[in-house]
Amino acid sequence: MSKVTKPVVLDETAKQVVAQMQLQNEILTSLASGINYKPTSIKDVLNVVRAGQASKVFQVGDQIIVPWTDIATGQKYDVPLDIVAFGTSALQDGEELPSMTVQWHYATPFGVQFNQYQAFFYATEGLAAGTYYIEIGTTWGDKGYCVAGKKYQFTLTKPVPAGGQLAGFRGAPDQAPSTWKVYSYNSKTAVDAIETVSVTEGSSGTSLGVLKFGGDGKLNCLQRTAYGYNRWSQSAMRQWLNSDKGVGEWWTPQNDYDRCPDQLAAKAGFLTGFDADFLEVLRPTKVVTALNTITDATSSNSVDPLETTYDKIYNPGSQMVQIVGISALDDHDHKIKEELDVDEFGRYMDDSLAFHPSREYLEYCRKVIGEILAEKGLEFNPKKTKVFCITDGFTFLGFKYRLTDTGKVIMIIDPKNVKERRRILRRLVRKAKRGELTKAKVDECYYAWRNHASKGNSFKLLQRMDKYYKSLWR
Repeated sequence: MSKVTKPVVLDETAKQVVAQMQLQNEILTSLASGINYKPTSIKDVLNVVRAGQASKVFQVGDQIIVPWTDIATGQKYDVPLDIVAFGTSALQDGEELPSMTVQWHYATPFGVQFNQYQAFFYATEGLAAGTYYIEIGTTWGDKGYCVAGKKYQFTLTKPVPAGGQLAGFRGAPDQAPSTWKVYSYNSKTAVDAIETVSVTEGSSGTSLGVLKFGGDGKLNCLQRTAYGYNRWSQSAMRQWLNSDKGVGEWWTPQNDYDRCPDQLAAKAGFLTGFDADFLEVLRPTKVVTALNTITDATSSNSVDPLETTYDKIYNPGSQMVQIVGISALDDHDHKIKEELDVDEFGRYMDDSLAFHPSREYLEYCRKVIGEILAEKGLEFNPKKTKVFCITDGFTFLGFKYRLTDTGKVIMIIDPKNVKERRRILRRLVRKAKRGELTKAKVDECYYAWRNHASKGNSFKLLQRMDKYYKSLWR
């Protein structure tokens, strides 16, 4: 009997491979001959991306219109998706494929909580009816509501079964203790509370532990109880964005303290709104996010500050927003330099400068640039857009620039920026002295700003700021 040592390529598979190769050859031939290839369907877009030719067919800022339906209401939308990046994306098996990143142009028609207020206690073995209290372990906020050492009690009239939860103390640093409540639940997935009870200051009954930053081993973190968990991998938003399940089905608890988002009972998973042909082009790709520095990746533990997930849809962080902000107007920059012939031009995000010896020509450029921006649905800030003589001095990206009579350019940090930085440092140092931040974290904030300020003519200023910063720790 013969032995098969290599996988057999089925006839149907071979036909698909050949068809794909033919299509890619057509795309490449069109591009090589100077023909502007125009995809007419989502499948065409997919084929262009798979062929690694997306950056030659599309530009950053181009839009793809796709239908999306709010399944719960039946409301239909035609959604513009902005093309924001080209490159390669890593799949979970390690394979890297050509990719094109698109971003939802508008806000979604409704919001979904990033993460619900979490429970502060998980009843592993259940909890009998009776009076209990917790101690606030960390002073938090500037309203005097959340104070270390304060104890608060509450009375449960009904028992909590094994696997149940207690939630409450929501918005603790911003809500007066007289408004605090405790909610008991049968399980991590229960939507309706067993009961809701009032909270009063006192220490009667049984202690459940200390509610503080980072938790105490028995109780959850104070931050997660008060406002939810700031972690992408465990967020309700991540589950909603990447789910094709219906109303009430797209969320599961990610830890013992997790609580279901308010929208679970009213909205279906985000992916349910797209047509099948669009869903076909989406692949779970590598997404790297930073862990928060209070409860997860802190200076006092060895946790990796970065975390990897694989998602079809994700909420862009600040880095992606900056990339989009810089790249989205790339064609605008080229028109200014090449068509308007303004060589001395620079832009970062939505701030830009253009230099020219003729005031009249700059006024003309301002008119033309305004028209270019209008095509993208953008406009100048009338208060900040002006034509001026460089000898008058100007402010750009936090620095004041002045041209001297000798032709030397003086660049100093904006005094308003310095004043604001001093205010921020005072606040951070106060928090560090209360134990809410580490000195290392405050140092990091100061020296990041100092490095920025050092780009200018700031030697004496930095000497004064170093002295001021040192004095705050006395």
